[in-house]
Amino acid sequence: MIFSFAAIKVAYRCNECNKKIAKRQRLCHCRLTMKLSKLKLYRVQHGLSLSAFAALLGVNKSTAMRWERDGVPFIRLAQVQNATGINMKKLRPDLFNEAK
Repeated sequence: MIFSFAAIKVAYRCNECNKKIAKRQRLCHCRLTMKLSKLKLYRVQHGLSLSAFAALLGVNKSTAMRWERDGVPFIRLAQVQNATGINMKKLRPDLFNEAK
């Protein structure tokens, strides 16, 4: 007796928007925007590698990665705003709390 197994295709879907995603993708665009920092989101949306993004900011790769992870230092906010167009208040909302 010969058994043949048809290729089973599993459709991975986003829990938020129910859109089909590839297994290797892991995150849908809607979840990607919730999890990433503003800098990393800018880099991903513009299709820049970490090296190209670091060159755009005028720093090395490890510095760009640290800024994506931990936030941009106050002294460099104007430089990053000029390079990316992202408002300083969006880059570091913790530094610009407005009193109500």
